[in-house]
Amino acid sequence: MKSHFEKPSERKKREKDENTRRVKKFKKLKARY
Repeated sequence: MKSHFEKPSERKKREKDENTRRVKKFKKLKARY
């Protein structure tokens, strides 16, 4: 079973991934207009 506690570095990496994904999505939407 995976523990809920994440190492700070892992959390930072995950947040960064989520941010880049969101930015890409946003840029794609903007490119449409």
